[in-house]
Amino acid sequence: MSDNQLGVIPEHIANLSKLVSLSLAKNFISNLDKSVCNLLNLESLDVSGNKWLNGDIPLEFSKLTHLVFFDSDDTKLYTTSPALKKFITKISPEWINEPPPLTERQDLCISFITTKSDHLAYSKHAEIPILIVMTQPVRLIDGDLIITLETGETDQEIYIPPFPLSYTATANYIVQEGDFSEDLNVKSLELTRWRKSNQ
Repeated sequence: MSDNQLGVIPEHIANLSKLVSLSLAKNFISNLDKSVCNLLNLESLDVSGNKWLNGDIPLEFSKLTHLVFFDSDDTKLYTTSPALKKFITKISPEWINEPPPLTERQDLCISFITTKSDHLAYSKHAEIPILIVMTQPVRLIDGDLIITLETGETDQEIYIPPFPLSYTATANYIVQEGDFSEDLNVKSLELTRWRKSNQ
């Protein structure tokens, strides 16, 4: 399907479950659809030459465990996931990951949320440590800090109880049956019955 003036990845491409090689090179595709990540037998994927193809590569890309060739030259694809970067670099050592710079803010905000663990696969009931890093010290008095994670078929919530003055807050996520995302994706962050203080 290369050099075919395609604007999007064909609908229902995931139905080609036994496909081992796919070239979408030199088209006008602007989004790497998650449906490609369901081609679990894929060994070769070429999306090079799609000058409008940009954005964060879906975390589900790491499900393509049979992939031995990946070409994304002349695109603006990137990942913000250290684990996914490691996965892709093993397949394509020349790949250059260039995520956009983080925008600086003066007001209080979450700097980033990460995990010390860098595995690409977890067993059921495994614990994944989560670290929330803030731009200034904060203490939470009463209530809970709720993190909603996209982990697979359903979203999962983690409740962090009140904590003393700190730049960080920590939690553990326990892998549930049905989880398939090999890197946790934060959907939302909210507070309930809370009183925040930076004193």
